[in-house]
Amino acid sequence: SQLDAQTVAHALSGQIGTPLAAVDESAVKAALVQFPLIETYTVEAQPPHDLVVRIVERTPVGFIQYPSGYALVDAAGVQLSMSSTPPSGYPALTVSDTSSAAFRALGAVIRALPAQLRSIVTAGSAQTADDVTLTIGGTGTRIVWGSA
Repeated sequence: SQLDAQTVAHALSGQIGTPLAAVDESAVKAALVQFPLIETYTVEAQPPHDLVVRIVERTPVGFIQYPSGYALVDAAGVQLSMSSTPPSGYPALTVSDTSSAAFRALGAVIRALPAQLRSIVTAGSAQTADDVTLTIGGTGTRIVWGSA
């Protein structure tokens, strides 16, 4: 839903016309790694001539403010996009390091929230994996969640 299907198809166009048995899966991988929104993918040959690529997109959990702008990130800390303004509809995340246990816990909590509740979370923070805190918009209510 976030990736442009035509752009992905264009990246894979080098495989068009290749017999299924000769499809180069390393070339498919090389074409798809350029898309940070792709979390996982599978390649399935459907004889006589179809190659199906199924893509699972990364789910943004919030944004982190840096001196250079705002980075939209997923629960694994992968930067999905960078912008000069905060992305709307996502909470501001405050963590020291996206590779830390604190960030993994914060990402897991936000990703596990029901969509209706996730939509009203305006901020999230964690100093350790055991002190995840969420802020609810409008009222500014802070929820000390604890660990994931």
